[in-house]
Amino acid sequence: MVRGGIPAEGDTDFRGVLATLWARKWLILGLTALAGFAAVAFVTMVTPKYTGEARVILEYRDNYFTRPDRDTKGFEQPIDAEAVQSQVQAITSRDLARNVIRKLKLGELDEFDSMRKGPGLISKVLSILGLGRDQIASTPEDRVLEAYYEKLLAYNLGKSRVISIEFSSRDPKLAAAGANAIADEYIAMMAEAKKSTTKGASNWLANAIEPMRLKVAEAEARVENYRAQNGLLVGAANTTVATQQLGEMSTQMSNARSAQSDLQAKSRLIREALRNGRIFETSEVVNNELVRRLLEQRVAMKTQLALEERTLLSGHPRMKELTAQLADLENQIRLAAERTARTLENDAKIAGAKLQSLQRELENQKGTAAQANEAEVQLRALEREAKALRENYEQYLSKYRDALARDADAAAPADARVLSPAIVPRLPSFPKKLPIILLATLATFVLTSAIITARALFSTEGFEIPASLLAPMQPVAAAPAIAVAPVATAAAPVASTTAAPDDPGSTAPPEAPRVLRSSAAATRAPAAPLVEPGTATALQPVIADLVAMRQSGEGLIVGIHAFGGDVLSETTAVPLAR
Repeated sequence: MVRGGIPAEGDTDFRGVLATLWARKWLILGLTALAGFAAVAFVTMVTPKYTGEARVILEYRDNYFTRPDRDTKGFEQPIDAEAVQSQVQAITSRDLARNVIRKLKLGELDEFDSMRKGPGLISKVLSILGLGRDQIASTPEDRVLEAYYEKLLAYNLGKSRVISIEFSSRDPKLAAAGANAIADEYIAMMAEAKKSTTKGASNWLANAIEPMRLKVAEAEARVENYRAQNGLLVGAANTTVATQQLGEMSTQMSNARSAQSDLQAKSRLIREALRNGRIFETSEVVNNELVRRLLEQRVAMKTQLALEERTLLSGHPRMKELTAQLADLENQIRLAAERTARTLENDAKIAGAKLQSLQRELENQKGTAAQANEAEVQLRALEREAKALRENYEQYLSKYRDALARDADAAAPADARVLSPAIVPRLPSFPKKLPIILLATLATFVLTSAIITARALFSTEGFEIPASLLAPMQPVAAAPAIAVAPVATAAAPVASTTAAPDDPGSTAPPEAPRVLRSSAAATRAPAAPLVEPGTATALQPVIADLVAMRQSGEGLIVGIHAFGGDVLSETTAVPLAR
């Protein structure tokens, strides 16, 4: 940007930086090319490293058939972020690492045990200087574990329950096999931990069941002994004998009372039938075997009497005989009916006597039942205790049998599974050839350019004066006017004024500019003369004065005013100012 024919200070510095970079272009390009060749050599010579990745997801794998208590679905604790981080730490455990190392035989590989071929020179020197670890003093297992953990990386993916397992190796097949082996060993370790928990529970239950069985047996023995001592034997319908007898006696009394009433009613009906002459209207009389035979004979006698009446008169001896026989039969029938009535009455009396006997026995049994009820209260308490112990024993026994059944490998699945196994990588994870080459080349170019630019902008050393300034030159109409003075004290600052030739307020001619200095600055050091460089030799005394003042340690205030826009003014002012 140019104002009034004078280049702006920022524009001049930028052009100077570009000029400096252009002057150093071969150095920048050379260093950049050297860095690019070094990067190519590095990515070509370095041993590539491959990384295999396997992913494991955490989830509950119990189902209805493998769950110990099939009614506890939904009581599982959620797998939160802390649980996932805990499983990540479990993947990096030493026990799991030892199993993987033993399974893959990593201790037999030089990649994991650098001491198989002996310690290197660099390792020996660093060990002697105390800057490195003494590999000889460490055990082979420690060296293999250290290399194993350097090649292992386990982390969870975001906020999910998926854990990524990365394993690095020079061999791509070993990288994939290592990641898969770690994932499989982790699943097996979780299943074994779950199985060991079940086995520990079964062992504890086995130790607890036997004492509990003895307690149940003792409790049930106390119940039976108390029952036998107090006569509380159990009969039908799970009731005691006393209670059962009391119920049976009540039933017998009811039956005896009903039988007595029935017999008394029947005998009373027979007596009334005999008085009224309707003896053949009662079932007890008609159904009697003797009465039935007598009735048959009576019917036969009446038939014969009716036949004889056809030929004989009532006074005939035959008729009298038949009539007497008929009356005798009817008398026998009446006597049989009376005997039946008397039999029923006797049976009613027997039933009454039996009822009285049952009543007396019932009273006695009530007392016995009352005493049995008092003892039965204590018996029920003993039975409750024995029942509680048996239920507890049966629960423990059921859990023990379930724990024994879950000792199988497939009965307790691990709460994790392999989501995606590792595959053999085709491209190495290190080095990334193209990115490394581009990054090294670009970084060298930018860094070299930045160093040269910073040195050009902030260097305080004397700058090389262009050769054109030192060559003889013709006087010019407008040349830089240089005024140099030592730094003034804080109490008396330096005031320097230079009037431009085209300034309308200036009284001095253009070819004779003036410099005003304060009295304090004049007392410290003589002022440098005002120089109008018309030739190259005129700048040499000024440069010598500047160098002398800088070497003396005094601060400098340099004011440079370039009048005009020619190249000489610009190329003279900037180097002198720096």
